[in-house]
Amino acid sequence: MAWNWKKQASAAYGFSLTRLALNALMYAEEREEVFKNREEKQNRFDEAWNQALAGFLEGRDILLQVQDIRKQIEQEMETVVAFTDGFQIYEYAFNRVERRFGEGGPVPDCSDEEFAEQLMNFITSERAAEVINRRIQDVMGQLPVRLTRQKYYSMVKEALGAYTGSEKRALDNALYLLKCASMAGIQGEPEASRKDLAEFLQVLQQISFKDMTAETYQKGKDTLRLASERLLGESEFYTLLQDMVNDLYVLCLTKEDAVRDAKEEASGLRLLQKISQMGQAGEPVDFQVFEEELQDLEGVQERCYERFLRMEPAPERQAGEQPQAFLGRQVELLLSTSPFVSLAEETDSGQSREVTLQDVEKAMEEYIACADPVLKSVPKPVARAIMAGALELLPVVFPSLEELEAYVKNSLSSCTDMAEKNACMELLEHLMESEDYAF
Repeated sequence: MAWNWKKQASAAYGFSLTRLALNALMYAEEREEVFKNREEKQNRFDEAWNQALAGFLEGRDILLQVQDIRKQIEQEMETVVAFTDGFQIYEYAFNRVERRFGEGGPVPDCSDEEFAEQLMNFITSERAAEVINRRIQDVMGQLPVRLTRQKYYSMVKEALGAYTGSEKRALDNALYLLKCASMAGIQGEPEASRKDLAEFLQVLQQISFKDMTAETYQKGKDTLRLASERLLGESEFYTLLQDMVNDLYVLCLTKEDAVRDAKEEASGLRLLQKISQMGQAGEPVDFQVFEEELQDLEGVQERCYERFLRMEPAPERQAGEQPQAFLGRQVELLLSTSPFVSLAEETDSGQSREVTLQDVEKAMEEYIACADPVLKSVPKPVARAIMAGALELLPVVFPSLEELEAYVKNSLSSCTDMAEKNACMELLEHLMESEDYAF
């Protein structure tokens, strides 16, 4: 079945209108409850969103307005993610000292050799290569890290070398993730623009792991909890807002060509109109007001999305194509599972060329330039957390299971901090249990 823009536009319009109406209703309710303590910047986003929705309902061309809001939300979410990565690094480090202060579960009852054997059996208990590789990465992320920076960089370089011959964008994505895992994304503008989050981070940075007391440990845990709560709330806010903006974007792209169901469209627009009026008047949400519209829209979202998924994808980018093909690819991105996916189409042929050894060398130089100052400045437990998180992201660096087993055994035997070792072993036991592995 050949791709048909009008059919794709029709299914996308029906789905996005219905999902937008339902999400807008949920947002209007949570705005007064879950999001009532939002930041001033979020209030400005809320106002911009309401203006865009009102403009759409009035029939105005709001595409540029929607594009601008989407870009700003994406930038804010990048900052949220950068700080989230940073706090997760400190959470990793604090989890490994908690047993000093009477927290944590029972001590694993086996020797290092026996535990290493259990881990190897767990890793190889599945035949599928992708499962084995994922398990190796998961284990790498939890094992005690006892690496010099030079050895760590050597392992990173070896892992990045696995991208040789693949598309350049794959290496670039790996480098981006490595930087995020090294707290590089917090430095500069994000740190300056989010002084509230930067203050939480400064509290953690001032705590000495070497001379940590029960009081400073608890202070750190409390700081992590408060930061996590704030970041989770902001993440939920921006994700829901981006979902609504994406659907409004789809409506802007498809409204001229979509074949609509008159009753379903009227119900969706009427629901949005009521929400918009309540928002402008500052009135609380009353679900009884939407009873008729909600009945009319029941099952519409699922039906339209199933139709959308069954259709042929829009053709790939090519010279001299019809403008509808570009619109089709944009709609597919907007309705993908990632609300924050970039809508920019690749125009640089260098992104699709094969990775060379020189590209790997350049990527390593770039990574070391941003990671080395961090690794040199933070306490050892935090540096180890950075290394473990990065190694978990990278392709497997061991050419044989024997070398992997040697690394596992060395990681356990080299860790003389029993609080850290027991915490790592407990977390690794939880990892095996999560996959129903009997050990």
